[in-house]
Amino acid sequence: MLRLEAVEAGYGSSRVLCGVDLAIGPGEIITLLGRNGMGKTTTVRTILGLVRARAGCIRFRGRDVTGAPPHRIARLGIGLVPEGRRIFPNLTVLEQLIAVARPPREGRGWTVSRVLELFPALAERRHQRGRTLSGGEQQMLAIARALVLNPVLLILDEATEGLAPLVRREIWRALAALRREGLAMLLIDKHLERLLELADRHYVIEKGRIVWSGTGAAFRAEPGLRARYLGV
Repeated sequence: MLRLEAVEAGYGSSRVLCGVDLAIGPGEIITLLGRNGMGKTTTVRTILGLVRARAGCIRFRGRDVTGAPPHRIARLGIGLVPEGRRIFPNLTVLEQLIAVARPPREGRGWTVSRVLELFPALAERRHQRGRTLSGGEQQMLAIARALVLNPVLLILDEATEGLAPLVRREIWRALAALRREGLAMLLIDKHLERLLELADRHYVIEKGRIVWSGTGAAFRAEPGLRARYLGV
């Protein structure tokens, strides 16, 4: 579904990605692991066309999208839950969902009513403005807003960062439900054990290069990986 081959990218004269190779199949969940500043968010921004790839190839659903504008890439079926949530403070929960909702590509898809069932806390606050929601509720809204776009690939960048444990559990529950629905996902998060339980495969990025990839079982079988690439 998504394939990056030898992708290089950066900002100005600074090169951040140095030949990234990564692939996600239909319905597959993968993670991108690494310390801060190693290129995780830049990888996401390059996939979405927000940062232009300087070399390499990005293919999504059989199409070469290298250098394509962000709106074209998004319309092919990528939904983003960005770091920092970026909801509209003056719109209600319902207004934010209705404004971006698109018909499902196939099957029953994700409607406004379905995402409110997925996140009951949002259903209770559907008439509240974004600025009145808690941080956790804002994060749920960011996920719900991406889902009503009916993407075939959902990218979540630090979806549980800074949230209370109860809220984190609610979001992990929702992600497990999305897995059962067969939605492909690319996850970036610091809660490693949850990622190892949920995802099919994992990539570790170090200084803009993929230095390891494999299953959760393979990661656990190499205890040095955590200290070498994820430790502070």
